[in-house]
Amino acid sequence: MAGLLDGVRPPGPAAKPASGRPQEASAFPELSDAGPDAVEDALALVADPIGRDVVQEPSGRRTWPWIVSAAVVIAAVACIILALAGAGVSQARTDAASAADGLGKADHQASVFLDAHSASELHEPGLWHDLSSRRKANQSLLGQDVSSMDADTARGFASRAGEAEAATTRLTVRARKSLTEKRDADAADALADAVTSARGLLGSTVEDDDTRSSITALRAIVDEAGHLDASSGAERLDAMRSRVDKARDALSDAVSVQSRRAQEKAQQEKAQQEQAQTQEQEQQPVQPAPQSGSTGSNGSGPSAGSGQQQSGSSGWSVPAPDDGSGFPGSDPTL
Repeated sequence: MAGLLDGVRPPGPAAKPASGRPQEASAFPELSDAGPDAVEDALALVADPIGRDVVQEPSGRRTWPWIVSAAVVIAAVACIILALAGAGVSQARTDAASAADGLGKADHQASVFLDAHSASELHEPGLWHDLSSRRKANQSLLGQDVSSMDADTARGFASRAGEAEAATTRLTVRARKSLTEKRDADAADALADAVTSARGLLGSTVEDDDTRSSITALRAIVDEAGHLDASSGAERLDAMRSRVDKARDALSDAVSVQSRRAQEKAQQEKAQQEQAQTQEQEQQPVQPAPQSGSTGSNGSGPSAGSGQQQSGSSGWSVPAPDDGSGFPGSDPTL
């Protein structure tokens, strides 16, 4: 250390200038003319003005904080990944449960519809089989436990359940529409039959005081029914058919009254004719029947000798009295 400072004079008290003012001390040591080594020594003194040696720390003491920090970061990242994975599984199971709930509701609606209308005819009869098959597949899905599924399985289940729900709803809607179409067509056919029957009755009915009002009412309803078809709906068609039936029945009753009155009138006319004939016969005079002779005394008929006019006499002969022999006496005139 003494060798390094050779040739370098440490700063001392500031020398007074010639003018008499004190001179400020310099921050750098003054260099002497001792040679190039003195310059290098002065530079080294400036770099370490205190003059102490630099102590190097061991390399292990400088690296262990970085290792601990990296371990902490890795652990934190792992925790975040695990948390995200757990959240993903939980969300996937929640989605699967929600999809299963939606499928259950759609399947219940299909079940209620099948129970209520499975005996009815559809415009598309094959829909009953399709809907029943769909429900069997739904039961297979609904029987799975979503709470024990992993994330991928739960996501796959949610997708299949959503598709099954859509298919079940679609088939149920189609079946309802097909049932409505079938009912509308049947109602339209029934109304057409009722209108045909009513028109036949109108054509065969004689209009008079008994039937005139019923004929007018039925014609008006038949004309109104002619503007309806299957698109009018089963409810409206059934209501119109009921009106046609009632009006036709009213006309049928009027025709019955008309027929009964015609029969009564015919019977009255026949009775009047018979009465007139009877009176006419009673008013004709009765001619007396001609007499052929007098009756006998005992009322059994004319006697053998009675009824014969005697020649030469002016009257009838009188039989001879009985002589007791049981035979009349001979006529003395004979």
